[in-house]
Amino acid sequence: MYGNHICWSQAGDGDGGGDEVDRKIDLLGQTLAERYHIVSELHSSASGTIYRARDEAEDRLVALRLFDSATAPDSDAANALRRDIEEFSSLEQDALIVPTDLGVHNEEQLFLVEPLVDGMNLAERLEKDGPMMPRVAMRVAREVLEAIAALHEQNLVHMSLSPDTI
Repeated sequence: MYGNHICWSQAGDGDGGGDEVDRKIDLLGQTLAERYHIVSELHSSASGTIYRARDEAEDRLVALRLFDSATAPDSDAANALRRDIEEFSSLEQDALIVPTDLGVHNEEQLFLVEPLVDGMNLAERLEKDGPMMPRVAMRVAREVLEAIAALHEQNLVHMSLSPDTI
């Protein structure tokens, strides 16, 4: 019925301030790392912006998360992110969206690439359809718990687990 995926994400507390809008407008249509062509914006938050991008090397659509400037490429947060991605990429769990690349845009902004999963997240699904039937809710809960267990087996923690990331 419903395919559930846990999106790995980095919680952040950037200021979300002024030049964010200018940066987003400038990125539309650009290509990052000579590979990822920015097609459209999917979501924006204090920690950065997620774009729909075309991976020109693989000829597929991906989600590209451009972190705000608080996650500088040489920061402790960026180094921790690199370590986590390395460990995370070895996970074999169907419900997890595993990052495929980590790069730097203009030598100042870190970006993360993940497979693009089209469709509604759990929050959108609940808003649209209302409460789930108990057996569907149990299946969703089981899949989420299995994904979290796979993360915890690798000593990884999902930093922003919510209906918006399921």
